[in-house]
Amino acid sequence: MISSADLSVTKTGDSFTIRKALTSVAVDGTVTPVNLVGKTLRIRVVHARTGTVVKNDVVATIENDGNGWVAFTFVAADLANVGMHRISWKVSTGVGEPTSYPAEGFDLLLVEEKL
Repeated sequence: MISSADLSVTKTGDSFTIRKALTSVAVDGTVTPVNLVGKTLRIRVVHARTGTVVKNDVVATIENDGNGWVAFTFVAADLANVGMHRISWKVSTGVGEPTSYPAEGFDLLLVEEKL
């Protein structure tokens, strides 16, 4: 299965909340929300050009566990560097390795210079 990636855009120094529904796409194209009941969620954010880790395995919010809705709020200091950031969400049951979303690639956050 694969899952879809998203692109968000914000400005340097802003606080910003990214929200999305974690989904899986079956081979036949069927899209289903990830069931997060009883699971924990963490986020990893890396500046794409420099490789600087902005957030590493930080707890993120599960907003609707039955429908896969998740969120993370960045503070101004997190968004100090202009450029593309790669985001991966890690879902864990507490047993074994966590599952990463999207399954292929990354969600993207573009931080633009504030005018």
